This record gives sequence, C-alpha cells and structure tokens, in this order.
Amino acid sequence: MKNSQRKTSINVKLSVAFLLALLVPTLLIASNSFFAAKKEISSQIHNSAKQSVLTIDDVIDQYVAPIVHDAAYFAKTLDVKKEEKQVILERLEQYFETSGGIVSSFIGTTEGATLQHPDLGLMANKDFDPRTRDWYKDAMASPDEVIISEPHETASTGDWVVTISKKLANNQGVFATNLNLEALHEVVTTITIGKEGYPVVLSDGGAVIAHPTLATGQDVTEEEWAKQLTTLNDETFMYQLDKQNTEVFAHVNELTKWHVGGMMFTKEVNEAVAPILKVILLILVLSLVVLGVYVYYIIRSIVKPLRNMTDVAEVMSEGDLRHELEVRTRDEIGILSRAFNSMSDMLASIIGHIQGKSSSILAASEELTATTEDSTKAVERIASSMARIQEGMDEQAARIQKSVAAMQGVSEDIQLIYEHTNKVTNDATTAENTADVGHNIVLSTEQQMRKIDGIITELSSDISTVNDYATQINEIVNVITSISEQTNLLALNAAIEAARAGEHGKGFAVVADEVRKLAEQTNQSTIEVQDIVNAIQRESTRSVASMQRTSGEVAKGLDMFMQTEHNFMEVKQFIEAINQQLDAVLANSQKIAASSDSVVDDMEEVARISDASVSEMETIAEATEEQLGAMEEITATAETLESSVEELQHEITKFQVK
Repeated sequence: MKNSQRKTSINVKLSVAFLLALLVPTLLIASNSFFAAKKEISSQIHNSAKQSVLTIDDVIDQYVAPIVHDAAYFAKTLDVKKEEKQVILERLEQYFETSGGIVSSFIGTTEGATLQHPDLGLMANKDFDPRTRDWYKDAMASPDEVIISEPHETASTGDWVVTISKKLANNQGVFATNLNLEALHEVVTTITIGKEGYPVVLSDGGAVIAHPTLATGQDVTEEEWAKQLTTLNDETFMYQLDKQNTEVFAHVNELTKWHVGGMMFTKEVNEAVAPILKVILLILVLSLVVLGVYVYYIIRSIVKPLRNMTDVAEVMSEGDLRHELEVRTRDEIGILSRAFNSMSDMLASIIGHIQGKSSSILAASEELTATTEDSTKAVERIASSMARIQEGMDEQAARIQKSVAAMQGVSEDIQLIYEHTNKVTNDATTAENTADVGHNIVLSTEQQMRKIDGIITELSSDISTVNDYATQINEIVNVITSISEQTNLLALNAAIEAARAGEHGKGFAVVADEVRKLAEQTNQSTIEVQDIVNAIQRESTRSVASMQRTSGEVAKGLDMFMQTEHNFMEVKQFIEAINQQLDAVLANSQKIAASSDSVVDDMEEVARISDASVSEMETIAEATEEQLGAMEEITATAETLESSVEELQHEITKFQVK
C-alpha cells in the first residue's frame, strides 16, 4: 500500500510540475495576446471616434465658416442710408442664390426697419421690431464679433436654424443670416462610430444641433452626459446609456463653440475581440492536448524505470541480491540503474566477505575467551599473595610510626629545654644591658637635676627683677592717672567757657568734649593697667616662693639619684654572674638537642621508607586488581564478540547471493 502511494505521488508530482510548466506560460501568452488585441481594437475604435469627431469638426467649419465670413463682409460693406433699398435687396438675393443652406438673409436697422430676402413677411409686419430680438441685441453688444445664436425654429418656414449676425460697421443696424441646420444634421447622422456608435453636436447652451434620436433644438442640459460633454474638451468620459457602458470623446469647435461628441459602446470592443478569444482558446486547448500527450510519454519513461527499481529494491530488502535492473537508456535513469546494479553487486560481495571473516572471528573469540580465563585465575592468585604481604608491611609501618612519635617527643622536650635556657640567657643579657642603661640614665638624670637647680635659681632672680619692674610701672600708671584726672577737669572747664561763648564757642565745646572723653578713656586704661601690674606682682611673688620650694625638692632628688646609682652597680654585678652559669647550661643543652634531632631524622627516614614500601605494595595490589578487572572485561568482551558473530552469521544466512 505504501509503495502504491509512493508511485502515485511521483506520478502526481511530475504531472503537476509539467502541467504548471506548460499551462502557466501558455496562459500568460494567451492572456497577454488577448489583452493586447483588446487594447489594440479599443485603441482603433477610440481613434475612429476621435477621427469622426474631428471630421464633424471640419464639416462644421466648412458649413458655418463661409456664412460667418459673409456676415462680416456684408456688415463691413452695407450702407443702409446711402444705398437704395432695392439695391440692398438685390445683393441679398444674389447672395441667397449663390450660397447653400441659407433660409434667409436680413438687415435690422437702428430705426426698427427690416430688409429681408427671400421676403418671409417680416418687412410687411409692422409689429416686428428687430431691435427686440436676441440676435440683434447680442450683435450690438459685441460689435467686433460675429454672433452665432442658439438653434431655434423659424416662425415663417418651421426650419431649425441658427442666426449668424454682425453689427454694421457704420452702426446703422445688424446684418443677419438664418443658416438651416438640416443639411448639417444629415451629414452628422450619417457618420457611425464602430457598429452602433454615433456622433452628437450640442450648442454652447446645451441645445441639440445633431443627434440620431433626439430632436434638433431639444434642451439636454439636465442630462448627465450633456453636462460632461459641455465641460470637457479633447477628453474622454464614461457613462451608462440604456444600461450600456458608453465612452464619449468630447471636442469643442473653435469657430462656433459647439460641442461635438463621439459616442461608442464598450460592448463593441468585447464583440470585436470575441473571435480572437475563441481562436486563442482553441490554440490553447490544442497545445495542451498535444503537450499533454508528449508529457505523458515523458512521465511514463521516467516512472517506469523507477517502478522497476523500486520492485528490485523491495526484493533486495528481503535479502535476495540475485536480481538486476535492465538498462536500456543512457540518460540519468540509465546511469542510476547501472549504479543500482553496481551497488547490488558490491553489497553481495561484502556479505560474502563478511561470511568468510565471521567464521575466523568466531574461532578467535573462543580462543581469546579460554586464554583470558586462565590469565584471570593466575592474577587472582597473585592478588591473594600481595594482600598478605601488604598486611605485614602495614603492621611494620605502624610500629615504626610509634617509635618515631616517641623520639619526636623526646627531641621536642630537649629542644624546649634548650629554648627555655636560651630565653633565660637572653633575658639575663637584656637585664644586664638594661641595668647599664638604667645606670647611665641615673647619671644623666643627676646631671639634668643639677642643671634644673641652677635654672630655678636664675629664674627666681629674674622673677624678682620682674616684680621690681612692675612696681615701677605701677608708679608710672599713678602719674598717668593723675594727669588724666587733671585733663578731665580742664576739659570740663573748657566746656563751661564754650557754653558761655554761645554760638562762637560751639566748635571749642566739641573739642573740649572729645578731650574729656579721651581723658576718661585714659583714666580707665590706666586703672586696667594698674590691675594687670598688681596681678603680675602677686603672681611673681608666688612664683618666687614656688621656686624656693622646688630648689629644696631638687636637692632631695639629687641625694636619691646618688643612692640609685649605687644599687644599679650591685644589680649589674649579680646579673653578670648569672650569665656565666647560663652560658654553660646553654652549650650542654644545644649538644643534647643536636643529637636527638639526628636520631629523630634517622627514625623518620626509616618510617618514610616503610611508608613508601606500603604505598608501593598498595599500588601493586591496585594494579593487580585492575588487571583482574581488565581480564574479566576481556572475558566478557570475548563472550559478547562470540555472541555478536553468531548473530551476524545468522543474519547473513538470510541473504541470497549469486
């Protein structure tokens, strides 16, 4: 079932791939051709409509332009006042007979008179006043232009006309001509655009001039198509007419300002391209049929060899390698088939080779299993012997370790004695040095105390001198105080005299007041100085007493320093005797410590050698155990290999080779 699904999938994939490869480009080419043809036909119809509109534009110019030119000519040459009425009528008659499409020509004067040919009753109609008509008013309002009126029906003949008018150059009236629209209508309505399209002509005011179905003069300004036609020029617009999409090309005639439109139905484009579409579809179908047959044979030539290859592969998957593919082509399928046959031959060769080698491997694995079993037993015996040797080495190492520990304890005690003796010796030496330093310090201190005693004596003398100076300063301050009091009295007297002097003594009063203030400040300052001097005298007296007491204490200190110096000398002699005894003890303890260290080193070396032996034995035991484990693994591997070879031989028997 899976194979059938796989074959169907390949067929479907190839079919879809070829179908897309053929269908997509074909559809693109067909669609591009169709739309290009449609565009070309649409362009041709548009050009036809445009050409028809331009043709009608030329027809309008040819039909109206001569009349416009004639109106300008008559407006320039006619002179109603100077020329005889009959002469003017003859000229109008001659013009009527030589021109086509004219219903009548007439002149409306500024006095309200009318001259007409052919005479349609206007000249005899006293109620007719040309000055009230639009053609007259418009011409008079635009004297330099030829006026073309909106289409209208004449009352006398019933014809639909446009009035072409021009103000006379001498301002005597207006010349006008009624141009019949019937001939223009017939010409325009005979023109067709495409099959059903037609042209339309509207006036500038939105009245019909020519239309195949609408009456001339009909007002169509409310129609949507008319609104667009009268607002555009040389442009195209779309609208719906009777539920049909209609395209209109709009154009404005420069002479008349009439709007010409070319109407064409878009369905005509579709009808025109319908035969082309049928041809394209027919070619498309035929191409697909032919290419489909060709693709069928291509897919068949690809799928059939693949099916054969699949069948052979399924047989090979069951172990039968005796089948080969038939190679008939030299393309990629043929190359793949030959490679498949080569692969089958190579696989058969490999399986045969494996069959031969598996027997050899099986025999070798059996021999390996037997050998490893013998080796395992020998290794087990070696491991048992090594275990007993290791136990003896462990016990010997333990005893050596105990001896080393005991010797280390003795060595440590001897070393401790040596260290303590050395420390006492060092302390004695330090004490001796300290005694020397203390003796020197006492001598130095005694000298400093004697210097201090001399300085105190000098300081006591200096303080007495300061006390004398303070007494002298106090006397000077008393003099200054007396002077400041007298100055204050003088300033007071001066102020009194200045007050008596009135205005003339104000300046002197100010000076006297300032002098009085200075005298008061001086008196205050002398009081403060006297207080300070008195304080200095009191302190100097106390300092002299303190110096005398200090001098006595210094004398006592000198006596004590002399006694201390004698004691330091006795201590130094005692420490020197102790140092001599400690040096002897230190030398003996140093010798004992050196001997004990040597014994400890020897014991440690023995312990190290014992430990190394134990370590080596452990290493040998571990190696023996590892070797035993490896032999067991080799045995297990050999057994596994033997089992695998047997399974391989069993699997190989499933293949059938040539």
